[in-house]
Amino acid sequence: MYAVVQSDCTGCGLCAQLCPALFTVQNGTAHALPVDLDEAFLPAAAAARDCCPLAAIDFLSD
Repeated sequence: MYAVVQSDCTGCGLCAQLCPALFTVQNGTAHALPVDLDEAFLPAAAAARDCCPLAAIDFLSD
């Protein structure tokens, strides 16, 4: 499973604050690094997804 940031992201940076190992903000948009969401990443990644004000973060299966 991996994270993707949808095009409606406004780049608020909340995801990068909550899970900096997975999300970065560049040029006003968040980006998810190509990392497998294993047990080490999943809690922080889920918090970032759940706190996104536009629900612009999705988890997709491989």
